[in-house]
Amino acid sequence: MPQSTVEPGEPAPRVSRGGKGASGNGPVGGKHGGDIEFRNRVHEAAAALDAQAKQVGLARWRADLLIKKAADAKGKGPLVELPAELEALRARAEVVAAVMTWRQARVRLDAAQGLLGGE
Repeated sequence: MPQSTVEPGEPAPRVSRGGKGASGNGPVGGKHGGDIEFRNRVHEAAAALDAQAKQVGLARWRADLLIKKAADAKGKGPLVELPAELEALRARAEVVAAVMTWRQARVRLDAAQGLLGGE
């Protein structure tokens, strides 16, 4: 599976599989055949990656709201500005943490698929 260029929190582009009757990528199960354990690991890793991508989207949405709130607080004095700015910075840090967790989930999916070099 090629590396994704889709940013976390954005919908993945749809890929055509060749239409009705297309054979896809060979026999069912690929090179691992009917290995149910392999398929379960890949499925779990893909589900974790999808869930983490949603977390990134939510973190970005929240950070955007708090950054706007901090901008609106400008000129209202330090007792209003500073807490709003601090909250926005914390939200940006949460976005970074969510993206890093998403990247880790991506690596785990690659590992589950056997795409890492050491396997």
